[in-house]
Amino acid sequence: MIINTCTVKFYLDQTTIKHDGYRIYCRLIVARKKAEFYTGFQCHYHDWDSKLNQPKPKCPDALIKLGEIGRIQSVVNNTLNDANREGRALSAKDIKEYITGNRTNHYTLLSLGEEVIKHYEKNKKAPAHL
Repeated sequence: MIINTCTVKFYLDQTTIKHDGYRIYCRLIVARKKAEFYTGFQCHYHDWDSKLNQPKPKCPDALIKLGEIGRIQSVVNNTLNDANREGRALSAKDIKEYITGNRTNHYTLLSLGEEVIKHYEKNKKAPAHL
C-alpha cells in the first residue's frame, strides 16, 4: 500500500515587488519533489508572519488570504487522503495541477476500461464522467 505524505509551505516571493506587495506562493513537496504555484494574492513583508508562513491578522484582506490558504491546505489533505485510500501514488505536480485547475487525465484505453469496470462494480451503474 502506498502512503503519500506532503509538506505545504506558503512564502513571499521577494524577487519582484508589485504595488500590493510580494506575491504569495505555495510550495508542495511530495517524495522530495517540489512544485510551486502563485496563489493569486500579494502581501507586504511587514504584514507577513514568517514563523507561521501566513499573513498577520492585521493585514488588509487577512480573512480572504487566510481563507484561501486554508482552502488550499484542505484540498491538499483531501487529495492525499483519497489517494492513500485508493492506493494511488501522487506527485507534487499532480496536486499542483489539481489545485490550479490544469489537471489532465492521461488514460490508456486499457486503464480507462479498468476504471469504468471498477466504478461499475462499486456503484452498480456506469460512471457519468471520469
